[in-house]
Amino acid sequence: MLEIRNLSVNYGLHRVLEGVSRGVATGELVVILGANGAGKTTLLKAVGGLVRAREGSSVTIAGVGVLLVEQNAKRSLEIADRGYLLKNGQVVGRGAADALRKDETVQRAYLGL
Repeated sequence: MLEIRNLSVNYGLHRVLEGVSRGVATGELVVILGANGAGKTTLLKAVGGLVRAREGSSVTIAGVGVLLVEQNAKRSLEIADRGYLLKNGQVVGRGAADALRKDETVQRAYLGL
C-alpha cells in the first residue's frame, strides 16, 4: 500500500511537484504518464526518499512494493489497473488504465496514435 498526501518538491526555486495526493492499494498496478519534465522521476524519487519533499508532504508505504518503470506508455496502460497523467508537476488526469488507453487525447499525447 502506498499513500501520498500533498507531495510537493522544489529544486531550488523551481517547483517540480505541487500538492500530489494519490494512493495505490495492495496488489494494484498504477502507471504514471507525462511528457519529459512533467515530474514523473521526481515523484518516484520523493516516494523513495531520494529527494526532499517540502514541509507538509506525506508518503506512507506499507508492505512490499515493486516498481516497474516502463518507457512504453501503451504497454504500461496494458498492464496497469489505473493511471495518472502528470503535467507541470500536477496530476491533470486519472482513470482506469483501459479507459485512458482508449481516450483520444491520451492516444495523441502519449501513445503516438
